Parts: sequence; C-alpha cells; structure tokens
Amino acid sequence: MLLGLAWIVMATAAAPSVTDVQGMIARQGAVATVQALSADGRWDAILDRIGAGDTAWIALAPRLAPGADAGTSEGLGIALATALPAQPAAVLAVLTTAGPPSLSPARVCSAPFIEDTAAHQHAYKAQALSALVKVTNAKLQTSLGACRAQLARIK
Repeated sequence: MLLGLAWIVMATAAAPSVTDVQGMIARQGAVATVQALSADGRWDAILDRIGAGDTAWIALAPRLAPGADAGTSEGLGIALATALPAQPAAVLAVLTTAGPPSLSPARVCSAPFIEDTAAHQHAYKAQALSALVKVTNAKLQTSLGACRAQLARIK
C-alpha cells in the first residue's frame, strides 16, 4: 500500500495542474517557474499536455514562454506544433510575431520536429492544413495566414 501511495505522490509531483503553474508564475515569475519545472522533470509533463492538445495548457503557453531558455523554448514550440492539427484555433490564439520565438508562426508552423523524416513532414503538413481550413474565427486570421504561409514552405 505504501508503494502505491508513493507512486501517486510522484505522479502528482510530475504533473502539476494549470492552476498550480499559474500560481507559480504569479509568485515567482515565468523564468523561475520554467527553471523549477524543468529542473525536476515537470516541464516534460507540461509539454506532453500541450502536445496532446489540452486547450487549458495551450492557453498557458504565452505565460510560460517568456521564461523559457533555448532548450525549453524549443520544446514549447514543438509541443505547440504537435497540438496544431488537433487544436488549430487554440494554437493560433497563442501565436505572435512580437513575442517569444517559441510562440511565432515561423517556429510552430514549420514542423520543427527534431530528427524528422520527409514522410512525417508531408503527413504533418497535410494534417495541419486540413485542420486550419476549419478555423473561421476572424480574430485568428492573421495567425492563420502566417501559419499557412509557413506550412507552405515545407517541402
């Protein structure tokens, strides 16, 4: 029984809630929050949730991005790119050309996957473009256009 309880505590520590992370950002700022989450392995759990298309986590990306360094920023961009085909409107809503690179259409919509294959990039491009067709929100048109243009560059 104790072993089972220990596993639950570890699983909870590895997977903070959106509210927990919002509180961390409010108390200590984005840089300290991302550093703490990255240092103890919870950053990967957050990226997994973003990549899975969890809209609450996607919406938190702009609050996390200013605290990201090179490695964590790259991971955030990849997670958002992974979520794009499943949650295009949510991802487009957080994209910006004026903010951190991890939130730029140039990064997110470029299939920024590490050691990717041409076949995967073609499939990703088709899935992402198919998903983007369904986005009709007028407020997202600038991000939509920038994302489509970036996806068009994938060969």
